[in-house]
Amino acid sequence: MNSWVIKTTKNSSENTTENNKTSESTSYINKTSENTSIINKTNNQPIFQTHKKNQIILPSYPNVGGRSFRSQWFKLFDWLEYCPEKSVAFCYPCRIVGNNETKEIAFSVTGYSNWKKALENNKGFYKHQSSSSHRICITKLVDKQKRVETTTEISTLLNENVLEKHKYYVKSIFEIIIFLVVNELPFRGDFDLEMQEDKGLFQSLFRYTLKKDTKLAECAKLIPQNATYLLDLLIC
Repeated sequence: MNSWVIKTTKNSSENTTENNKTSESTSYINKTSENTSIINKTNNQPIFQTHKKNQIILPSYPNVGGRSFRSQWFKLFDWLEYCPEKSVAFCYPCRIVGNNETKEIAFSVTGYSNWKKALENNKGFYKHQSSSSHRICITKLVDKQKRVETTTEISTLLNENVLEKHKYYVKSIFEIIIFLVVNELPFRGDFDLEMQEDKGLFQSLFRYTLKKDTKLAECAKLIPQNATYLLDLLIC
């Protein structure tokens, strides 16, 4: 029975300046590539997984223009991946964090299949590997992986309790706005020079609500002081 595996490579520490610069990038790319193959029950072929690094090793690869893909290339180019559905190669970093505007769309969008020129100098894989767009995508992927590992994604910056309080604070502000709009009341009012206080309806209603609503008062304590401009914007 034929078997297929998803190959996860490990970064080798070579003594070249270029490899030293990219060793950290490679290690992060490899961390995102740990997966197992998923077999399509219809044709018994491995499925190309969109959000995974697909270094798929087959017993043999389809012939395209007299040449075929070689699994040995995964050892030469750690970023390389293969899509069996289309019989093309992709660059994992460029496919994940690249965009359609790059000149290297063959490695990020459409897929590369010119196996004859794949290993030629200044062409194919080597040309793509030295391109600025590829290097930018490597950096982006490393940064993305670091954010995930250090749990600094936006969704984890605020715990659920704080997030709920922020939602309640904003909800209270909009309820006051809706009240003023529905009743066709002005937001602004006179400014008391002696008290250095805005006597506008919005400010008055908000301060009154803070006194009556203990939950809102607690939420207000969590609002960063550098965000106090919000009220000024709302009443303009």
